[in-house]
Amino acid sequence: MFTAKVEKILRESERALLVLVEVARPDGEPADESVWLPKSQINVVDDHTVEMPAWLAAAKERDMEFRPLW
Repeated sequence: MFTAKVEKILRESERALLVLVEVARPDGEPADESVWLPKSQINVVDDHTVEMPAWLAAAKERDMEFRPLW
């Protein structure tokens, strides 16, 4: 399992969580980006920590505009 740090949980649907994560922009400045995570594949440890399979973390990184700092 991969442990990810999230800034906060923005929304929750029946099947997924929309979380805010810190990302690194190309100029090195931090920014925030939101990403949906399927509830069936994650374990919410607390309000700022989510565990997920490594393959899911890699897939979400490819989908995001900037590199996440999780």
